[in-house]
Amino acid sequence: MSGSSNSGIQIVETGIPELGSQSLLMVAACLLMVRRCRLSCESYYSDIFQRVRLKRRALFVWKILMTIRVDFQRD
Repeated sequence: MSGSSNSGIQIVETGIPELGSQSLLMVAACLLMVRRCRLSCESYYSDIFQRVRLKRRALFVWKILMTIRVDFQRD
């Protein structure tokens, strides 16, 4: 078990210098951009979900009010 994990670490260690500092910077920049994009997307979608929830709640309340009104009209 310990031997296999060590070989995995060695592969990673030898792979980094081959990439070069330039490509490492590129990878880091890409990861940063993806993270930033994901954060903005999450905030954007959370806003939409909150609005949808509010609309659903409003519709739910509206339906209750309409059923109450219909009940009153029947009487």
